[in-house]
Amino acid sequence: MLSINDFTKTIKYRYSGLNKLKYTTNDLIILGARPNIGKTTLSLNLAEEQLKKGIKVGYFTLEMSKNLILNKINPLPPIFTTKNVLEYAYKAEHLIDNFYLEDAEYDDINLLEAKIRKLKQKDVKIIYIDYLGLIKDKNAKNALNRREFISNITKRLKKLANELDIPIFVLSQLNRNAETEEPTLADLRDSGAVEEDADLVLFLTRNRKNKKIVSSSKLIVAKNRNGKSGNTIDLLFYSPSLKFIEKNIDIEAIYDKR
Repeated sequence: MLSINDFTKTIKYRYSGLNKLKYTTNDLIILGARPNIGKTTLSLNLAEEQLKKGIKVGYFTLEMSKNLILNKINPLPPIFTTKNVLEYAYKAEHLIDNFYLEDAEYDDINLLEAKIRKLKQKDVKIIYIDYLGLIKDKNAKNALNRREFISNITKRLKKLANELDIPIFVLSQLNRNAETEEPTLADLRDSGAVEEDADLVLFLTRNRKNKKIVSSSKLIVAKNRNGKSGNTIDLLFYSPSLKFIEKNIDIEAIYDKR
C-alpha cells in the first residue's frame, strides 16, 4: 500500500482543498448530492484531472449513456475558434486513451467486482461508480430490505478496495431533507452502513435554480476517517464548460487553458 503522502502525489484531485485531506489507496469515497446538482459533472472533473496526468481511470456509468459521459468530460467549446477546436480534437484523441468507460452492463455487483479486478490488472489507479442506488445483486436474498441491501453493497465495495488496494469513488443520492437544509450523514439515501463503511463522505451543494453562467457551490467534508471533517471547500460552477473550479481561481484563466 502506498503511504498517504505517496498517494496524494500520485492521484491528485482537482481541488487543493481535497488534496489537503488524507487519503489511502484503499479508500471507499462517497460523493452525495440531490439530483441535478452536478455530482456526475464533479466526478468527471476529478477524473479529467487524473487523466491529464496519465493516470488510468475506470468509470462506471449506470445511469447515463457512454456518449453522454464523453460529451460531459469533453464538451464542445461554446465558441468555435481554431484554438478551441484543436484543443477539443487533441483532448478527444489523447485524454480518452486511459479512460476505461463502462455502462449499465455492469450494474450487478458481481459483474462490477469482476470488471474492477480486470481493470486493476490493466493498472487502473482509481474507480468511479455513478451511482450507488442503481447497483443490483442478482444473488441477494429477497428478504433483504433496501437498507440492508445497500449496506451489503457498500461493505463489498469497501472489501474490494482493500483487496485490490484501489480507491473506489461512489456517487450517491441524498434524501429530500437535503433540499432545504445542509446535508448530514443521515441524508444518505437508504444509508444503512454507508457512512460506516466509507472512509470519506463528501456532499455537493448548489442552488440548481440559479441559471447564471457562474453559480456558487460547495463541497462539504462530512466524514474523513483519516483526518479532519466538517470543513467545506468553496467552488464555482462554470456552466459553459461544465466545470467546478475553486472559488479563488480566475474562471476565464482556467477556461482559456482548456
